[in-house]
Amino acid sequence: MEPGSEDAALSGVQCESCHGGGTLYAQRYVMKDKVLAKLLGLDEITKATCLSCHTSETPGMAPFDFEKALVRVIHQPKKAGR
Repeated sequence: MEPGSEDAALSGVQCESCHGGGTLYAQRYVMKDKVLAKLLGLDEITKATCLSCHTSETPGMAPFDFEKALVRVIHQPKKAGR
């Protein structure tokens, strides 16, 4: 779960749940270099990434809407004018 997030639905969800194993890309200096982070295994988030967990059989889940869900988990929202 995003540090400082108040979204209870994200409780227990860690970075690697969506972005893949972070042994090689988790260092701050790597994460600051988007190309290097991807080369070292940082997975892009796609609808398919989310649907690996959010299925029609997932108990207690409303129908999954990728666009709405993405807004809830975005790490650094774009500021107006960017």
